[in-house]
Amino acid sequence: MDEVLLVSRCKVNLFLKIGERLANGYHLLTSLFFPLPYPTDEIKVTLTSEESFFLTSNFKFLEQNNILEKCFWLFKKETGFQGGCKVYLNKKVPIGAGLGGGSANAAVFLNFLNHLLPTPLGKNSLIRIASQLGADVPFFLFNKPSWVEGIGEKIEPLAIDLTGLKGLLICPKIKISTKWAYECWDKIQISKKSFLTLSAWINKKSVSQGRIVLLNDFEKIIFHAYPQMRELKEEMFKLGACGGGLSGSGSAMFFLFRETKKQKQAQAVLDKLGLLSYNYSFV
Repeated sequence: MDEVLLVSRCKVNLFLKIGERLANGYHLLTSLFFPLPYPTDEIKVTLTSEESFFLTSNFKFLEQNNILEKCFWLFKKETGFQGGCKVYLNKKVPIGAGLGGGSANAAVFLNFLNHLLPTPLGKNSLIRIASQLGADVPFFLFNKPSWVEGIGEKIEPLAIDLTGLKGLLICPKIKISTKWAYECWDKIQISKKSFLTLSAWINKKSVSQGRIVLLNDFEKIIFHAYPQMRELKEEMFKLGACGGGLSGSGSAMFFLFRETKKQKQAQAVLDKLGLLSYNYSFV
């Protein structure tokens, strides 16, 4: 079979509340996931007749214990899929940034493998497999703005209207372990008020009616450990952001602007600081 090129995107969390920790180590979540068109990863797949999996990447450390390998063997176990794969992962989505890059890789690869089956698995079966790979993986199976609950397996697509707004994604040169962030969360008692965010509760009904509260519980953890990120958020608001904050467990942050001029001014400040960033226009 010829080489197949898969494109894997990323997401930001416009809203993230952390619930109780379950016996399996996962936490119950309530979140509003919003997909971004870029940055993207590329996954080049060649099917083989051997019952094996071989991965190479532009980042050598990703070649060991990669979620793509876990996805492949889990899929074979669940479906009896025959054959193997040689995969090259061209990683462009920042690592350890809270953008779900690895989860997106797994979801795109899982969808690809599923379509190779004589009778592809249905939605519920795919979600069940994806949930075993990570909390964000089920969302990326469909990659639409969604209200997400549970450990990521309860997904309800929503029509999120950001028309007229400008987005700015900032990727500081800081890698944050999601595992570490959750461990910190579990160790301390935290009040319900979040720094520089509205703490009002929202639900999927209010979001579908256009009321979006930008909030992320992880900010309490991350901004304490990395005060420069809190300062960066303050700077974005000074430059005219109308909302924004941390995505996932960070370190990426996403901000919204009503005016293109202010977005460009903020971009210029980030460029001067040497920070990687991406801008978006929602029409």
